[in-house]
Amino acid sequence: MENKVKNRAWVKDAAIIFLAVLLVLTFFSSTIMNRSLTEAATEEVKSGTITAKVRGKGIVEANGTNKVKATGTVTIAKTMVKAGDEVKADDILFVLGAGDSEELEAAKELLDDLQMSYDQALTNLPVNDGYTSEYATIAARQRELDAAIENLKTAEASLVKTSGDKNELSKLVEEKNNLTADINKDKAILAELTYELDSAKSQLDSAMTSLNYLRSLVNSLKSASVVPEYEPEISEGEEILSEEKGVVSEINESSFAPSTGDEESAQSIEELEAQVFEMLKKVDALSAEYAKKQNELTTSVIPEENILLLEKRIAENEAKLNAVNAKIEQWNVSNSEYLDYKEAENAVAGAEEALTIAQSNLQYSAAQDGRSYNSAYLSAQAIKLKIDRQKEKIKTLAGEGEENVITAKTAGIVSEVNCASGDSVVKGDILAVIEVPDMGYTISFSVTNDQARRLKIGDKATISNFYWGNEITATLKSIATDKKNPQTQKLLTFDVEGDVNAGAELTVSVGQKSASYDLVIPNSAIRNDNNGSFVYVVEAKNSPVGNRYIAKRVKIEVLASDDTNSAVTADMESGDFVITTTGAPIKNGEQVRLANTAS
Repeated sequence: MENKVKNRAWVKDAAIIFLAVLLVLTFFSSTIMNRSLTEAATEEVKSGTITAKVRGKGIVEANGTNKVKATGTVTIAKTMVKAGDEVKADDILFVLGAGDSEELEAAKELLDDLQMSYDQALTNLPVNDGYTSEYATIAARQRELDAAIENLKTAEASLVKTSGDKNELSKLVEEKNNLTADINKDKAILAELTYELDSAKSQLDSAMTSLNYLRSLVNSLKSASVVPEYEPEISEGEEILSEEKGVVSEINESSFAPSTGDEESAQSIEELEAQVFEMLKKVDALSAEYAKKQNELTTSVIPEENILLLEKRIAENEAKLNAVNAKIEQWNVSNSEYLDYKEAENAVAGAEEALTIAQSNLQYSAAQDGRSYNSAYLSAQAIKLKIDRQKEKIKTLAGEGEENVITAKTAGIVSEVNCASGDSVVKGDILAVIEVPDMGYTISFSVTNDQARRLKIGDKATISNFYWGNEITATLKSIATDKKNPQTQKLLTFDVEGDVNAGAELTVSVGQKSASYDLVIPNSAIRNDNNGSFVYVVEAKNSPVGNRYIAKRVKIEVLASDDTNSAVTADMESGDFVITTTGAPIKNGEQVRLANTAS
């Protein structure tokens, strides 16, 4: 009996303790749960004024760069610069070593072939014997003419002697002889004047032939050559060689036989262009000389010095001679002396024609040989120039010669060095990049169309992450459509001045216009992820044990910002509370404990 009473007392005590604990948990459950939630600080969404500044980040770019490229397959024996070094024009950037052995052997084989072609071209140059046979023919034709003239004189004398009216016939024959003498004299003078004019014209034609050959050679070289690329862009004021101008070797004055260019070398083309220019000057001088000579021989008032007056006088005397001959023809044509006379006269005409043909043949042969020689000589010189260029190439491939270095074309700062000592490079490889500070720097970033409307060209900007060194300034240079987002974005480009180099990342702020907005929140409330900008808005929910606070994610668009606040558009209202800071990371829909809530 006593044991049963004791058991009931223990059960009663346990029930009392359980009820007491349950009562405590019921009254203090809210406080216990709040202590386990993430604490969040909030601020109220208000309307207000924002002094807007458009901000953005960008990478500084140089306006002008010079890409240093390899001009052939070579080995870099020594690198003389590193990124960040400042260089001047003509400073040595790289020292070259021997190039690829296979390429070197191929270059030597090509040199041997060129040398053989050059020797063959010299061997095949046209050679004449001084036109011995042509001059001998002319001399023979001249003797035949002299003999024919003597026979004609004899026939004339016999005809006069046997004629009835010797005095009348003598007068006609004398008049004929006088007219013939005058005509021959004028023709001789005319021939001398014409020879002077023809000689000047022949020199002009020969020079024109050489000029045209050079021009065609330049054009063919240009179409076949690959001119090494040079950057940066051609500086202002630099003159481009025209098709007929350049600066190199002199022209062979006597033969008009200049040197020609190399199909694989821009320098060879320039040398040819220079020779074209020199030959063009020669052509101009000969053309002026020919025009002057032509003017002198057609404007003189003295017949013996005027081609036109001589031709007119010869024509008049020939008309008179024809009339005299017609009268002589009236004499008895059956007279044997007369027939002899006519035969002798025809013989003179035939001898004169034969002499003229012989002289023309000599002139034609000389002109043909001159053109052939000029063409062959120019071809040989073209091969010679290729040989010279090939020798220089072999020196470079072998790591020899004064030009076995690569130098800077412009002054600037080395931003990239893409090779090291011992590297093998091929033609066209970019070995280094040199910035040209004198051409300035720019920085660009994208903003919304609304932000861009608040700015204008020329606005001054500040660099937010500038802390030391010389001052950096930025000026808005252009506002253009952003090609990546043409409907909603604009691309701002700024000119940057000061202590800055390409590749630096800068934060730029620009614009100072104030405006009023309905929704203004602290900058600390704004968060960003891959889906854009957002904030957490606090939603309060009632429960039997008190209010519960839920963090709701709301997407926003920032319209304007200053150093502390931002104006936004979003699905919320003035008076709502946004979370600014939390004790730990939170998620959308998560319950939080407000920092200013006691329980």
